[in-house]
Amino acid sequence: MTVETSERYLSESPWTGNRTIGVFVGWLVGGLVGGIVAALVGFDPLVDAAGLTVVIAFQTGAALLAVTLYGQSVGTGSLAADVGLVLRPRQWYGIPLGFAAQWAAGLILVPLVEVLNLSDAPQAVSDIAGDTLDTPGRVLLFISFVIVGPLGEEIVFRGVLLAWLSRRMGPTAAVFVSAAAFGLIHWEGPDTVAPVVGLFLIGLVLGYAAIRQGNLSLALWIHAGVNLLAFLVLIYEDRIIEWIEELESGLNLVRLWFG
Repeated sequence: MTVETSERYLSESPWTGNRTIGVFVGWLVGGLVGGIVAALVGFDPLVDAAGLTVVIAFQTGAALLAVTLYGQSVGTGSLAADVGLVLRPRQWYGIPLGFAAQWAAGLILVPLVEVLNLSDAPQAVSDIAGDTLDTPGRVLLFISFVIVGPLGEEIVFRGVLLAWLSRRMGPTAAVFVSAAAFGLIHWEGPDTVAPVVGLFLIGLVLGYAAIRQGNLSLALWIHAGVNLLAFLVLIYEDRIIEWIEELESGLNLVRLWFG
């Protein structure tokens, strides 16, 4: 993998192993605190869209706080320089690229699930999205899935972990290791192996985008696209199934007519 970094983020990042662990722990603790806060105000993060939104908001806030504090003490104090955090509107094409990455990962997973007999139970967030029927809840899920969640995960896995690993083992190995970490952090038990593999594949795309661009902008857009497609499928699953059935019925009529 030939890489030309365009910003300080990868070539001179301030991240060491201990600092990376510190950001990662802060991100996890933020989620735990968010879960406690959600429960105190009457929301269940494992059931309610509002509860899940609180957890994700606290996680992302904790990640931002950690990298900001580290940046001010051992880095430049610039999130663009320290973790590559920039968002370029002209790279909006990352949204359809995210759709394509999600679709491609699904195509790869289908035969793997069959051949390797992988368990493919949905994650808890999928159940929450599928059970959320009210408009305010869906708006909260959209904000969490498509905007806030990708921001926090890109900071942790591509902004910090990938930057640290790329200096220790080179960009190619770093992309694979950070993608594996990205997949494994979403593991919820032996029944969710297939989703973890799918997220590993998507993590490869996100890591390559960050390495190739030298910042997180394209990775953020792609990640948002991946999650947006998942969000739409989960929210409109029944309607999509109806469309597919109608399409199949129409194709069958065409075959009968010209058969």
